[in-house]
Amino acid sequence: MRLGDDSLMFIHLADMHFRANSNGQFDLDHDIRNELRLDLRALTDAGTRFSGVFICGDIAWSGMNAEYQIASQWLDSLCDNVDCQRESVWVVPGNHDIDRNIVKKSQHLADARSIIRASSDHSNALQKRLIDKELAQNVYFSPLSGYNSFASRYQCGISAHNPYWEKRENPFHLNDGSRLVVRGMTSVLLSDENDDKGANKLVLGAMQTICPRDPGVTWLSLCHHPPDWLHDHDEVDDALKTRVHVQLFGHKHRQRLDVTERHGFTSLRLGAGALHPDRSEHGWEPRYNLLALRVEGSPTQRRLQVTVNARRWDSQSARFSADGQPTVRFLPLDPWSPPAVVEPKESPANVALRKAESFSIPETGHRVASETDVPMDPYRRLVYRFFTLPQLDQQRIIGELGLASDSDQSLDNPTRYARCVARARERSQLAQLWDAVERSHPEASTTPNPFSHT
Repeated sequence: MRLGDDSLMFIHLADMHFRANSNGQFDLDHDIRNELRLDLRALTDAGTRFSGVFICGDIAWSGMNAEYQIASQWLDSLCDNVDCQRESVWVVPGNHDIDRNIVKKSQHLADARSIIRASSDHSNALQKRLIDKELAQNVYFSPLSGYNSFASRYQCGISAHNPYWEKRENPFHLNDGSRLVVRGMTSVLLSDENDDKGANKLVLGAMQTICPRDPGVTWLSLCHHPPDWLHDHDEVDDALKTRVHVQLFGHKHRQRLDVTERHGFTSLRLGAGALHPDRSEHGWEPRYNLLALRVEGSPTQRRLQVTVNARRWDSQSARFSADGQPTVRFLPLDPWSPPAVVEPKESPANVALRKAESFSIPETGHRVASETDVPMDPYRRLVYRFFTLPQLDQQRIIGELGLASDSDQSLDNPTRYARCVARARERSQLAQLWDAVERSHPEASTTPNPFSHT
């Protein structure tokens, strides 16, 4: 499937379930991943350009560091395979990304989960307990330490200070110049071995679902558990279906697409099949999706065109293929047009050259970029490179640049180092941090320091 060059195109994965022995001789899923690579490479060779990879949880099998090391290596190779930047990956945790042994060993942690599950106001009960940041970090986020070590390189780490992440500062831009803002929601703060769809459901919390309306902003969310797995199902469902245009989920290992209109707002919800479902599951069928987004229409009658190309494992040919024709849905958007920009006067020759090099969308007439892949986000590249260094190098660089703070001492390493990197930005030390990272990185880069002029 190759859409117009003005579409944002994403790879949508869920439930990968990497184990410590993945890639070993007994790993039957290795062939599935290889076929996924070949399927995507064929699409890339045919002209498809990918803006990034969205993963809706269960990256690992049991939240262990060894599992994430294999996952990160595979994601690097996947991005290289489709000519996508390695840092252009966005992830949220699933129940398999929890280290359940941490909860099992602590009656205090188990009790904390049971108390909230037994509450009459689950969202409020969770939110009150997250106010005490130091205690909440240990109770609700320590079982996610392996996930955080992995996800920090993608700026998708979570903590009591930030229980969800958001790509807002440098958002994706749709073809009419408007913004696509992505939010990653954490549904596993209460997850343990007792998870079920009855008394032991999970809680998302209102603080994660408030997505403010903003002119020219389209929302897309990632979450592992769909609302029917949550105690605060009704509140979450209402919030998402009246604010978030595109909602991606995992967990159920079942492909499902629904479009809903509520109070004048139309949203699309896509539940992904699993890339690595358990082979003993009824109807075992590895899946993944390609998701394309673009805006069509005039500034006063805008619509988001969402195209879903569902890819499924064909057991007869032992490869991925299209599951029927791509599904196309249109979601009405609020009126918006880009602010007027006063262009400097140009010579007739430069005007002619610029017009020849640009192209426009007939429906809107706005000038757009000529490439669909995301331009390098210097800060995101820096974070990725920093967190792929050995931990001793990370610690040394933080010390050399004086980025540590006593207020960080109660945090786990990924959260502490993420705050130190953010502190470098606040102190205008990104140029120094970039140079220090590049001097230490085992993989040489030819990218010049993008912060040296600031």
